[in-house]
Amino acid sequence: MSTMLFSRPCLYGIRALTYLAGLPPGKLTGVHEISQHECIPAPFLSKVLLDLRRCHLLRSRRGTGGGFGLMTPPEQINLLMIVTCLEGDEIFTQCLLEDQPCARLGGCALHEDWLGVRDRLARFFEGSTLAQIAESRRLKDPASPGSKGAA
Repeated sequence: MSTMLFSRPCLYGIRALTYLAGLPPGKLTGVHEISQHECIPAPFLSKVLLDLRRCHLLRSRRGTGGGFGLMTPPEQINLLMIVTCLEGDEIFTQCLLEDQPCARLGGCALHEDWLGVRDRLARFFEGSTLAQIAESRRLKDPASPGSKGAA
Protein backbone atom coordinates (compact mmCIF):
# COMPACT_ATOMS: atom_id res chain seq x y z
CA MET A 1 0.00 0.00 0.00
CA SER A 2 1.30 3.42 -0.91
CA THR A 3 1.52 6.15 1.69
CA MET A 4 1.86 8.96 -0.82
CA LEU A 5 -0.76 11.69 -0.76
CA PHE A 6 -0.35 12.29 -4.50
CA SER A 7 -0.22 9.91 -7.43
CA ARG A 8 3.01 9.54 -9.36
CA PRO A 9 1.66 11.70 -12.25
CA CYS A 10 0.82 14.46 -9.78
CA LEU A 11 4.25 14.30 -8.13
CA TYR A 12 5.91 14.40 -11.55
CA GLY A 13 3.72 17.32 -12.57
CA ILE A 14 4.65 19.30 -9.46
CA ARG A 15 8.35 18.58 -10.02
CA ALA A 16 8.19 19.51 -13.71
CA LEU A 17 6.33 22.74 -13.02
CA THR A 18 8.79 23.59 -10.25
CA TYR A 19 11.65 23.07 -12.69
CA LEU A 20 9.98 25.35 -15.24
CA ALA A 21 9.31 27.96 -12.54
CA GLY A 22 13.04 28.18 -11.92
CA LEU A 23 13.77 29.10 -15.53
CA PRO A 24 13.75 32.64 -16.95
CA PRO A 25 10.22 33.91 -17.71
CA GLY A 26 9.04 32.97 -21.18
CA LYS A 27 11.70 30.28 -21.72
CA LEU A 28 10.46 27.09 -23.38
CA THR A 29 12.11 23.81 -22.48
CA GLY A 30 11.87 20.38 -24.04
CA VAL A 31 10.56 17.25 -22.39
CA HIS A 32 14.00 15.62 -22.45
CA GLU A 33 15.65 18.45 -20.50
CA ILE A 34 12.98 18.31 -17.80
CA SER A 35 13.07 14.51 -17.83
CA GLN A 36 16.84 14.39 -17.37
CA HIS A 37 16.96 17.03 -14.65
CA GLU A 38 14.03 15.58 -12.69
CA CYS A 39 14.78 11.88 -13.38
CA ILE A 40 11.30 11.31 -14.78
CA PRO A 41 10.76 8.89 -17.69
CA ALA A 42 10.23 11.08 -20.78
CA PRO A 43 7.22 9.21 -22.24
CA PHE A 44 5.41 9.39 -18.89
CA LEU A 45 6.36 13.05 -18.45
CA SER A 46 5.03 13.90 -21.92
CA LYS A 47 1.56 12.73 -20.94
CA VAL A 48 1.66 14.66 -17.66
CA LEU A 49 2.78 17.84 -19.45
CA LEU A 50 -0.05 17.49 -21.96
CA ASP A 51 -2.54 17.18 -19.09
CA LEU A 52 -1.10 20.35 -17.54
CA ARG A 53 -1.38 22.11 -20.89
CA ARG A 54 -5.05 21.09 -21.17
CA CYS A 55 -5.61 22.73 -17.79
CA HIS A 56 -3.95 25.93 -19.09
CA LEU A 57 -1.04 25.72 -16.66
CA LEU A 58 1.47 25.21 -19.50
CA ARG A 59 1.91 26.50 -23.01
CA SER A 60 3.77 24.63 -25.69
CA ARG A 61 5.22 25.12 -29.12
CA ARG A 62 6.45 22.47 -31.52
CA GLY A 63 9.58 22.53 -33.59
CA THR A 64 12.94 24.24 -33.28
CA GLY A 65 13.00 26.50 -30.24
CA GLY A 66 9.81 24.90 -28.98
CA GLY A 67 9.01 23.09 -25.80
CA PHE A 68 6.95 23.75 -22.70
CA GLY A 69 6.73 26.83 -20.50
CA LEU A 70 4.49 28.19 -17.81
CA MET A 71 1.26 29.77 -19.07
CA THR A 72 1.22 32.30 -16.22
CA PRO A 73 3.79 33.52 -13.69
CA PRO A 74 4.59 30.97 -10.97
CA GLU A 75 3.17 33.35 -8.34
CA GLN A 76 -0.26 32.82 -9.94
CA ILE A 77 -0.13 29.01 -9.99
CA ASN A 78 -0.92 27.28 -6.72
CA LEU A 79 -0.72 23.67 -5.60
CA LEU A 80 -4.52 23.38 -5.59
CA MET A 81 -4.62 24.15 -9.32
CA ILE A 82 -2.00 21.49 -10.04
CA VAL A 83 -3.57 18.85 -7.81
CA THR A 84 -7.08 19.33 -9.17
CA CYS A 85 -5.73 19.25 -12.73
CA LEU A 86 -3.88 15.97 -12.27
CA GLU A 87 -5.85 14.27 -9.46
CA GLY A 88 -9.30 15.75 -9.79
CA ASP A 89 -11.19 17.25 -6.87
CA GLU A 90 -12.27 13.97 -5.25
CA ILE A 91 -10.11 14.56 -2.17
CA PHE A 92 -12.29 17.61 -1.51
CA THR A 93 -15.64 16.11 -2.54
CA GLN A 94 -15.62 12.41 -1.63
CA CYS A 95 -16.43 10.87 1.73
CA LEU A 96 -13.34 9.66 3.57
CA LEU A 97 -14.81 6.26 4.52
CA GLU A 98 -17.63 5.61 2.07
CA ASP A 99 -17.73 5.40 -1.69
CA GLN A 100 -19.98 8.39 -2.20
CA PRO A 101 -19.83 12.17 -2.31
CA CYS A 102 -19.29 13.80 1.07
CA ALA A 103 -22.39 15.55 2.32
CA ARG A 104 -22.01 18.71 4.38
CA LEU A 105 -24.70 17.36 6.74
CA GLY A 106 -24.65 13.89 8.26
CA GLY A 107 -22.00 11.69 6.74
CA CYS A 108 -19.68 8.96 7.93
CA ALA A 109 -18.20 8.35 11.39
CA LEU A 110 -15.27 10.70 10.64
CA HIS A 111 -17.36 13.34 8.88
CA GLU A 112 -17.03 16.23 11.34
CA ASP A 113 -13.27 15.82 11.81
CA TRP A 114 -12.67 15.24 8.08
CA LEU A 115 -14.45 18.46 7.07
CA GLY A 116 -11.99 20.53 9.09
CA VAL A 117 -8.95 18.64 7.81
CA ARG A 118 -10.20 18.79 4.22
CA ASP A 119 -10.82 22.54 4.42
CA ARG A 120 -7.38 23.19 5.96
CA LEU A 121 -5.76 21.04 3.28
CA ALA A 122 -7.53 22.98 0.52
CA ARG A 123 -6.42 26.30 2.07
CA PHE A 124 -2.85 25.00 2.37
CA PHE A 125 -2.79 23.92 -1.29
CA GLU A 126 -4.35 27.19 -2.38
CA GLY A 127 -1.83 29.23 -0.39
CA SER A 128 1.22 27.31 -1.66
CA THR A 129 2.36 28.85 -4.93
CA LEU A 130 4.67 27.39 -7.50
CA ALA A 131 6.96 30.38 -6.94
CA GLN A 132 7.27 29.49 -3.24
CA ILE A 133 8.00 25.85 -4.01
CA ALA A 134 10.62 26.78 -6.62
CA GLU A 135 12.28 29.27 -4.25
CA SER A 136 12.41 26.71 -1.46
CA ARG A 137 13.95 24.19 -3.83
CA ARG A 138 16.49 26.76 -5.06
CA LEU A 139 17.60 27.46 -1.50
CA LYS A 140 17.96 23.74 -0.72
CA ASP A 141 19.52 22.74 -4.06
CA PRO A 142 21.99 25.27 -5.51
CA ALA A 143 22.11 23.26 -8.78
CA SER A 144 18.39 23.78 -9.46
CA PRO A 145 17.33 26.09 -12.31
CA GLY A 146 17.37 29.76 -11.44
CA SER A 147 20.00 29.49 -8.75
CA LYS A 148 23.43 31.03 -8.99
CA GLY A 149 25.02 27.57 -8.81
CA ALA A 150 23.03 26.18 -11.72
CA ALA A 151 24.85 25.35 -14.94
